[in-house]
Amino acid sequence: MSNGFLQVTVSGRADERGFQHGRILADRIERTVEFYTRIFGQSASVLVELASHFKQKIREFNGEYAAEIESIAEGAGLDSWYIYVLNARSELLSLKTNECTAIYFQKTGILGQNWDWASVLEPLTVLMRIEHSNGHVIQMITEPGIIGKIGLNSSGIGVCLNILRIKGRLDGLPVHVLLRAILDSQSIDEAKIAVEKAGHGKASNILVGDQHGNCFDIEFARDRSLTIGPQQTFVHTNHYIGEHINPNAGIFRCSYARKQTAEEKIKALTTHSVEDMKSILLDRSHGEFPINRRYTPDDVIEEMGTVCSVIMDLPNQTIHLKRGHTVDTDFSRYTL
Repeated sequence: MSNGFLQVTVSGRADERGFQHGRILADRIERTVEFYTRIFGQSASVLVELASHFKQKIREFNGEYAAEIESIAEGAGLDSWYIYVLNARSELLSLKTNECTAIYFQKTGILGQNWDWASVLEPLTVLMRIEHSNGHVIQMITEPGIIGKIGLNSSGIGVCLNILRIKGRLDGLPVHVLLRAILDSQSIDEAKIAVEKAGHGKASNILVGDQHGNCFDIEFARDRSLTIGPQQTFVHTNHYIGEHINPNAGIFRCSYARKQTAEEKIKALTTHSVEDMKSILLDRSHGEFPINRRYTPDDVIEEMGTVCSVIMDLPNQTIHLKRGHTVDTDFSRYTL
């Protein structure tokens, strides 16, 4: 464990990777499941029904991902429906909280974000390395039991996630499964194909870049998607940019303020380095709505703030990672 994050490596076939994941992280998975099943606010019978729906979606998209999820459950000693709803957590939540600031420097291939969420998950989060038999390697920061999240791979591709908010039921392929498909891709074009195959039924933004400066940004707006860019620098927070769906008012004021602050900071840069990215992700110049967010009370998840900051130097296949919201602790460096 370094900088407070447990490092886990899994390898082999999908079922082998899943079982290793579940066995190693069994206690953390159980606590993560307890947290999410509480805030979902649904009965067990409803969640079982929803799990069956998402299981079918995932199987149709890629049967290996379903096998991995079921093997995580086996390794952790849980019914598989718990792990299916865990991987669909972004589609099942309907909260008033906003989270995450994501940025990409196209000319230097540096991608980063703050993951802002529940303080209870900070000690549970892990840095996971997935080794495929063909030599393809993924390194991602993730919640125990979830098969895809923020990270990079040995093909020089990285991905960030912002949760968005839109009215209506979200019943498409879970965005966390799509993130895994992107990380399993060996080119930016292959990643785009995965996005097209995934379809709609989500309310999230994915920002994808590679080591050569190629990138794309897509907002999922339940029954459609919106493409943003191209731009030399991308900034995305937690409101829709492609269409004016979320007004700069109420709960979205924080999102608009963080985006504006990040863009102003970027305009003042003379380089687009890892250190520049750190300075933005740690910024607290906006007193009410800072980019780096101390934990504050929340009526649903108890406390919310910056769980971690992740910076991916894609040309050098390196992750710079810092746990928590404190600005006076160093980033740890991990190379594939």
